[in-house]
Amino acid sequence: MLNYITRMRSRIGHDPLLLCGASMILYNSSKQVLMLNRSDNGCWCFPGGAIELGGSTS
Repeated sequence: MLNYITRMRSRIGHDPLLLCGASMILYNSSKQVLMLNRSDNGCWCFPGGAIELGGSTS
């Protein structure tokens, strides 16, 4: 994703850039929710992400 953003920034500068991503809330039968601890900033989040244009989800 970073390569895509870098390429777009070289073309449009600092104008707003629209990116699409998704996240989900997963829970089990005991109503426990899955959360992830991010390695980049230590914050807790729901699983999710984004792919580059033309990328694959596999």
